[in-house]
Order: sequence, then structure tokens, then C-alpha cells
Amino acid sequence: MGECKVLPTYEEARRCPDWPKWDEAIQKELGSLKKSGTWEIVEHPKGANVVDNRWVLRIKKNAAGEIEKYKARLVTKGFTQIYGIDYYEMYAPVAKLASFRLLLALAARNGWPVDTFNFDSAYLNSSLGENETIYLEQPIGYETEDRKRWVWKLLKTLYGLKQGVKNWYDALCQALAELGFTRTEAGHGVFLKEIGDDIIILVVHVDDCMITGSSMKHISNFKVEMNAKYKLTDLGPAHWLLGIKITRDLANNSISLSQEAYIESIITRFNFNDLKPSSIPIDPSAPLSKSQSPSKLEDIAKMKNVPYREAVGSLMYAAMGTRPDIAFATSTVAQFSDNPGWAHWEAVKQIFRYLLGT
Repeated sequence: MGECKVLPTYEEARRCPDWPKWDEAIQKELGSLKKSGTWEIVEHPKGANVVDNRWVLRIKKNAAGEIEKYKARLVTKGFTQIYGIDYYEMYAPVAKLASFRLLLALAARNGWPVDTFNFDSAYLNSSLGENETIYLEQPIGYETEDRKRWVWKLLKTLYGLKQGVKNWYDALCQALAELGFTRTEAGHGVFLKEIGDDIIILVVHVDDCMITGSSMKHISNFKVEMNAKYKLTDLGPAHWLLGIKITRDLANNSISLSQEAYIESIITRFNFNDLKPSSIPIDPSAPLSKSQSPSKLEDIAKMKNVPYREAVGSLMYAAMGTRPDIAFATSTVAQFSDNPGWAHWEAVKQIFRYLLGT
């Protein structure tokens, strides 16, 4: 048995030498769900839509790329839900990366502390609406009763449900309003609170949060008050958030951001480690056009095996985060995602060559 992937499937994890750690993570997740009163077991309702589920397994690493913990999450297959029966509204905003950068810039300029925290099993903090009745299959291998006869009737929101993020966002907004926070109109993932001459600012991306302000005392008090409402994990001073490494130099009032670990991971993911490094992200002597897109069926079939969209999407996150130098090249190759040709794929590889070289 070889080394396990960072994101294995349940079946792959069972074949891994570290399966006991994955099983421990799964049991911990099930215990958390049960403790939160996420479901009640009922007989399979005749004629009702029963939503399926799967395990999402992830190895969480720190800024140095070292394994921090094994994490398992039971996720519903939301695509098996039926609109008007299992869900209605599903939209909820998240903070943009630009909001996080602005927050860090304010903190660097004013010498404010910057802390991060996340909510434990965030979606379990929100309940389903009165008109939302969802039945869920029991997870394979972890059934408590006969799987064909008994199913779970959900009482809380689970990850993967189409309305999950909206229900959690609504619950969080209500909790923050009760603590005196006001949501900004420019970004609905940013919340402010003024306390006399002091101010604290909170930026939320689903369940990952960053907070800063003019008073460390008020920040600490907020975390205690919020923890009383929804359990959170205090991560202390900001060092790592959303795949971005945060390095602070208090002496020079500066904060620097890096996605080195993320970039290394996507280079490895697409097997580009052996590419020759380059000093430019796009070749100006080789312009791209739609005429380079394949028209023959055999050429189109050949390109279907190329992970073009996945690679471009990975580059977009780096461009939006800390690498604006690849933004133009990435937006150029993204224009051909519907029917990419080999020349377009070579242009994508050129961006990865540039990342290797820088």
C-alpha cells in the first residue's frame, strides 16, 4: 500500500496504510453530528425523495506543508435534491479575497492585531426551515439500523445541501447583529462594530474568519461572546488563511502574503514539476485565437482527457490571491475553456513554467 492522497475517496482511504486515522476522523465527525442532534432516524417514507451522501476526506496541512490533522466530513449529494421539495433559496455571499487584503492593509498601517478563527461544524449551527423536510440515506459502513428500511430525517443543515450555506449565513448574521455588528453594504461578508472610539472589523468566508481592530481587549471579548453562541476554534494571530501564508513584520509595519505551498501543490497535481522554468507568463510571439480550437472529433476527444478547466481554475485562485502578475495570461487562456486546443494547453503550461521560475 502506497502513501495516501491529500484528498482520497472513501474507497482509496480504506486501502491506505493510515486508514485507522481516517476511520478515527470519520467516527469523530459522526459523534459530532449525533451530539448536535443533526438527525432522527425514521422509517423510509413511501414516495419521498431520499438524498444520498458521501465522505469527503482531507489531510489538512499547515503553512510549512506539514500534516496538521486528518479531517472527515459527511457531505450530502445536493444534486439529488429537488427544487420546491427539498430546497428553495440557496444563495449566500462570502467575503472576497480583496476584502481580506484590505483588512490586512488597514492592520499593517495602523499596527492593529490580526487574529483568525473558524467555526466548528458551522453548518450544524443552523436548523432547517419549517418547510424544509429532507431525508438522508445512512452512510455506508456506519449504519445504525437496516439501511433499506430506515433513513435519517435531518433536523440541522449538513454540508452539501443546496440551502446549507444560506442557512448558516442567516444564522451567523443574526448572531452578529445580536452582538452589535453591522454588515457593510459594499461586501456582505464584512461586519463592523464601533465601541466608543474603538472599532473591530470581521471578515467571514463561510466558516473561516479574520478579525482586526483598534483594541485587542474588544477582539478577545468578541471571541468569548461568539463562542458562547457557536463553538469556534481560536487560531490566534493570523499566519494562514484560505491557502495563503501571512507573514507579519511588526518592526516595519508590513504584512506579506504568499501562496507558495498552494502553487507547489497545483504544480504537483498536474504533474508539471519537470517543466522547464520560464521568466514570462505568456509568449507574446504566439497569440492565441479560436482558430486554434479543435474542429475534428478525434482532436476534440483527445483534448477531453486534458484537465484544462481544472488547471485554469487553479491558476485563477492564485491570480486573485497573491499573483496578479499571472492575471492577464490566466484570463487569456480562460477564454478558450469551452473548446481548448493544444496551443491553448501549451499556453497554460507556459504559466506554470513561469510559476516554477518565480
